[in-house]
Amino acid sequence: LFEAQNLRPADCLGVEYDADKVRVARRVAAFAELDNVRFLAADVDTLSPRSAGGSHDVVFCLAIEAHVKNPKRLYKLLGRLTGKALYFEGNASSDTEQIRRHLESAGFAKVEDLGCCDDDCVPQNNRRPLLRAWK
Repeated sequence: LFEAQNLRPADCLGVEYDADKVRVARRVAAFAELDNVRFLAADVDTLSPRSAGGSHDVVFCLAIEAHVKNPKRLYKLLGRLTGKALYFEGNASSDTEQIRRHLESAGFAKVEDLGCCDDDCVPQNNRRPLLRAWK
């Protein structure tokens, strides 16, 4: 979300399970005087669209698919939270075609395979699939 500020978004919400990470992110946002950035400590397995503030134009879902209890619920939630575009990063064990099918079932009209990430300092993690999906 901090990098996204270069695009001047009106409002940003970050959802993170780890409350310590949320506290740090809030401090960084306050230090940078980013009034349009909020962070919520929440469990994605129980998160509702309402508690996440409803639909958002752009949603980033980064490498959590393998860490949730119910991946099918995650995809449905993403379908309800995303207003226009979703940027999705799977985990190293994720199947790109299965992700595509889940996203299409969740209401995304177009899903584009962007390849794999290459930004992790752990080489075996540089096979996480990246996808972009539109409503």
